[in-house]
Amino acid sequence: MKYLGLDGCKAGWFLTAFNDDEFGSFAILKHISELDNYLDSAEVILIDIPIGLRTKHPDERLCDKAARAVLQPGRGSSVFPAPSRCALESETYEEASLQNRKCTGRGLSKQTFGILPKIREVDEYLSHCEKKTIIHEMHPEICFWALNDRRPMAYNKKKKEGYEQRVDVLTKYYAGARNIIELAMNQYRRKEVARDDIVDALVGGITAMNSSQLRRFPDTLEFDDKGLPMEIVY
Repeated sequence: MKYLGLDGCKAGWFLTAFNDDEFGSFAILKHISELDNYLDSAEVILIDIPIGLRTKHPDERLCDKAARAVLQPGRGSSVFPAPSRCALESETYEEASLQNRKCTGRGLSKQTFGILPKIREVDEYLSHCEKKTIIHEMHPEICFWALNDRRPMAYNKKKKEGYEQRVDVLTKYYAGARNIIELAMNQYRRKEVARDDIVDALVGGITAMNSSQLRRFPDTLEFDDKGLPMEIVY
């Protein structure tokens, strides 16, 4: 599979995979390290998780600020502030927020703390992944914004109207998008993967499939202390 999109889910990670203009498969990975099974053939992998983190720095990542700005006013809050690497090993919200404040001057949102284990999982994986340069951070709402003529989605993704709007956008780029979502929903239980996890992974896969047109926030690429790019690709 050449083009992959991944989103975190309760069972681990939900993955969609494409070959050129053709859908290949979907799967649940229990741990991000299972991505190794796809690396030999993969060309572009887009994953909905912060990659590249500031350490001791008072400013937010430029990619987060740029992404939030284009999604305002309705969807801007969906771009959570990325944590400082100082907070990654914290086990409680109070400790994580304290460590984040020590290194950046800002506390940590509870939404960001909720995905901290997955951020840490991907950060550790990239530290030894030999093909990490093909793995890029994406944000589903930014991908939808780009595919929708640079207009944010009008409705929350968990609402019926929001789901239908997103499926309509996906179908413009891949006619079988709704069928893929329905097949995945029939194959997996909701306690493993939610409907919006499937949709978010799918927009990542469809975006990756259009790799020749990929863009990123910010225009001038930043790197963190580990040499990882701080970017959001769309």
